[in-house]
Amino acid sequence: MFWKYTLFETKLLIFNRKNWVLGLLLLLFFIVYFGHFSDSEQVSLKMQKDEESYVIDSILNQFPESQQKTSEGEEIYQNLLEQSSLINYQKFYLQKKQYDDYIANGLKLNDLRLRVIELEHQGIPEYLVKPKEEIMKEEALLTYIRDNELPLQPDPIVANEFLIFALQAVSGLIFFTFVLVMGSELLVYEQRNRTVVNGFPISFMSKMNSKAIIYFLFICIVLVVSVVAGGWNATNQSSLGDFSYPVLIFNNGSYEAISTIQYLLYVIGALALITLVILYLAILLTMIFHNAYATILIGLSFFFISDFFLILGMDAPIFHVMKFISITNVLSGDLSISLHNPEVDYGYAIIGLLLMLIALITIIYTINKARYVRK
Repeated sequence: MFWKYTLFETKLLIFNRKNWVLGLLLLLFFIVYFGHFSDSEQVSLKMQKDEESYVIDSILNQFPESQQKTSEGEEIYQNLLEQSSLINYQKFYLQKKQYDDYIANGLKLNDLRLRVIELEHQGIPEYLVKPKEEIMKEEALLTYIRDNELPLQPDPIVANEFLIFALQAVSGLIFFTFVLVMGSELLVYEQRNRTVVNGFPISFMSKMNSKAIIYFLFICIVLVVSVVAGGWNATNQSSLGDFSYPVLIFNNGSYEAISTIQYLLYVIGALALITLVILYLAILLTMIFHNAYATILIGLSFFFISDFFLILGMDAPIFHVMKFISITNVLSGDLSISLHNPEVDYGYAIIGLLLMLIALITIIYTINKARYVRK
């Protein structure tokens, strides 16, 4: 009977035009977003090295002569001269596509920058000193490329880079709203056509699980198709890029590099779990308020509730789990910084979302059981 009910719900989903419109909008987003991505200023390796060269020249030109007379000042000055030389060599190697030499010089450059920080950058304005966190990020990227013998990717306008930026744009409020709107009417037919639905002799939770599974599969299919279509469009307009190229993620309190394909799988896998969380949240809100619009509005308020408490100067860790819905912010480490919690990484977020899913299912079951006992 469960499968008959599932087939019945599948037909309702298929004939619901709202779901197809929402799916089409997500598909169009991934296709159209490439225009914005390609028009926005993406920093190439050449642009990055030109900027670094300009900064080093500025530091050398304003480095105080009195500072050079001290032993530490002289070491810093010579350090800066060597940095300038390494950056110029990197620009040359980049032009000649001698990527191994570029990486070797980049690793030496990072060692010199860390030494400047150890010497407390005497004679150098703090705003011109590259932060240690940025140095370690670049170290992780260069080391990954060297160890995996990968070629550099000087041009960022390629499909693999586009998909990273597109998923970062979708993750969070856009995806939350998309799933919430799609799931806001999960119980509408149930409430309006009780006679028809009661003809299926299965439990309430079985019905809810059936609905969640159907919509979960539909949304996952739409998401995967949208990502593939967006990547195909980007490849036709630029090039495919290298999906083994590294992407930085925040993990265990530090940054590490993983391949682009691994990053995409992390994000899509997390979005699948997030889809289930939002669908069960929509079911719970519809059970309580019996209105699709109320479900959407109150659901959106839950998304912003953590920010609301932060504005008031209050910390509410129990609501931090809603921020995990912005999974790309978790992976980048931005959420860890904003929450002042170094434990917030991908694994931490996945556990939090799983606990939230279990809590939502438990609450739905408890409310239904309480209503059944009253009857």
